[in-house]
Amino acid sequence: MYVCFSAIKITGKSYVEKGEKIVLTCNATGELFPPEDIDWFKDGSTIKSNHLRGIFISKFRIPETRTLHSQLEIDHSDMHDSGNYICRSSTLAITDKSVMVLNGKHVNNTKILVS
Repeated sequence: MYVCFSAIKITGKSYVEKGEKIVLTCNATGELFPPEDIDWFKDGSTIKSNHLRGIFISKFRIPETRTLHSQLEIDHSDMHDSGNYICRSSTLAITDKSVMVLNGKHVNNTKILVS
């Protein structure tokens, strides 16, 4: 039985202000070749590009490093964008990152948290 080695990692901010862009990057590396695909999920539900909602997913391969690079962008974050984001490669390597959208307001350069 041959087991394929793969590594996967998500990078990006864990906290963003409401209205700011969320940018998460997933890099998945295969043993011999880059994985075929990467899927994104939020709290277990699939995320797809949706230009009307400002959700963009880009992907490209880097053959020299056997890496598939994918970037998830959400243009204007809202409170419902807080959650656990998951990146899964076609080799079933998986990782996650928690992102919190903060609903803060600034008054005289002092941040006040609104509940």
